[in-house]
Amino acid sequence: MDSGTIKYLQVSRNKYQSELDVKINEREDVNGRIKELERLIQETSTKIASALKEPNVSEHALLRYAERVLGFNSKEISEMILTDKNKEIINTLGDCTIPLPNGCSAFVRSKTIVTILPKDGNDK
Repeated sequence: MDSGTIKYLQVSRNKYQSELDVKINEREDVNGRIKELERLIQETSTKIASALKEPNVSEHALLRYAERVLGFNSKEISEMILTDKNKEIINTLGDCTIPLPNGCSAFVRSKTIVTILPKDGNDK
């Protein structure tokens, strides 16, 4: 084998080794993230199990209480949030955040207002 071929093979080997080193580092990063996600899932599952040991009120029950006991009209509230102007904004922009008159904002995903953000913008 001539020296040019040997040099070509050495450069190729170094290139492959460099790529392998990068992939090994990527795999270590991915494996670390997998372990972190598994830990977070377990931690969250534990919190859910703990929360379910105590009596709770579902969001559905809260809504029905507001309607039937406090006299709130959910249809009227929906109409206050989803005005014609807001429908137009949603149809134009799709996913967006729409300012409401009181300083809060309506958070929209897939043409559905999914939450109302407080004035400071943090959903709590």
